[in-house]
Amino acid sequence: MTTEARRAQVLAAAADVFARTAITPAALAGLARMSKDEIIEELIAQHMEQTFTLLQQIKAVPGPLLESLIDAVAAGVEQNLAAEPGAVE
Repeated sequence: MTTEARRAQVLAAAADVFARTAITPAALAGLARMSKDEIIEELIAQHMEQTFTLLQQIKAVPGPLLESLIDAVAAGVEQNLAAEPGAVE
């Protein structure tokens, strides 16, 4: 992929994010000051928190743990594969 094509891809992804979220100028400026490594570390930390919270919720469900994990995985797959509003199917 050429540098120009990659730039266009990044800009398209950013435009999509901006369209779906309320990003303030201050938040954007803060993001611009972060290094690539800092951004990756922050994303990993957020996903780890979400994963631990989800695992604690699964653990609290009555019944066998394996069945609860299987149900949670199936629900997560369904949720994450659902078409976004306005998507062409």
